[in-house]
Formats: sequence, C-alpha cells, structure tokens
Amino acid sequence: MYKLVLIRHGESTWNLENRFTGWTDVD
Repeated sequence: MYKLVLIRHGESTWNLENRFTGWTDVD
C-alpha cells in the first residue's frame, strides 16, 4: 500500500516537475 502511494505520488510530482522545467529553464 505504502509503495503504491509512493509510486503514484512520484509520477504526479514528476509530471509537475516536467511541466515546470518546460517554462522555467533558466539553467
């Protein structure tokens, strides 16, 4: 149960981070 939530949360976070890096690429 704990692992599933972690994986699901990780996917959501990765999606959000990917979106943010899309228009906040100030590297």
